[in-house]
Amino acid sequence: MSHCGKFHELGCPLVVGHSRKGFIGHVLGDKEADRTAGTIGVALAVATQGVQIIRVHDLAPVRQALLLFEAAGGLADL
Repeated sequence: MSHCGKFHELGCPLVVGHSRKGFIGHVLGDKEADRTAGTIGVALAVATQGVQIIRVHDLAPVRQALLLFEAAGGLADL
């Protein structure tokens, strides 16, 4: 996930479908953890790398986080 931006060289839109995936529980150290916060965190990270399409299950909280992140200057350099 930390190198998504490298795929821009292909010249096509990037899509990431990370929502609720097992790696989030693994990173958190708890397979049973609610993965919403992790999904939001990854969405913010891939957005900063210019990913154009972010596929998620919990649209409202991710959308709110992205809107606020952008309003706070988080996507200013893109």
